[in-house]
Amino acid sequence: MSTHAVRRGTQTGGLREHLGIYVRSAWENNVASFLQWLKTRGEIRDWKYEPRTFWFEQIRRGARSYTPDFEVVENKGRKECWEVKGHMDPKSQTKLKRMAQQYPAERVVVIDGQWFASMERRRLCRLIPGWECSHAEPFLRGTSSSPPSSAAAPLPERRLDSADKNARKESSFRRSA
Repeated sequence: MSTHAVRRGTQTGGLREHLGIYVRSAWENNVASFLQWLKTRGEIRDWKYEPRTFWFEQIRRGARSYTPDFEVVENKGRKECWEVKGHMDPKSQTKLKRMAQQYPAERVVVIDGQWFASMERRRLCRLIPGWECSHAEPFLRGTSSSPPSSAAAPLPERRLDSADKNARKESSFRRSA
């Protein structure tokens, strides 16, 4: 973990030296570590942390912008936004709804607690360098440079886009090939 961590409730924000970025929580660290793992394995082309902000120009009150946690570039070049949510509060729901309405071509994937529970239940977190969980041995957290290629990692299946007007989240997953 970081030497520059800041405690916020049960989540820890801070610099993650293995990624070279500051993240706001352990969950964001874990998603970033997972994305880096996928990139290393050649399953995605690239990813960025909080790369851009979408502005809701017509809105005068409330949530006027949205900054996704991650931008993921798939191997075929398609981009999607990944949002890490421990709790879907009304402000977050509004932002996702406005995003779907005003930027219908943008794809948003919500990563929630069920996704993390699935990763830990399957103990896939042990394979991902930099993953922070209660049962990962320290030597596996940041030192393994090439995880086994046979491990199947769950990717979020449900995407929130203009077709999903209610901006609902679903906890089903698909396995990567």
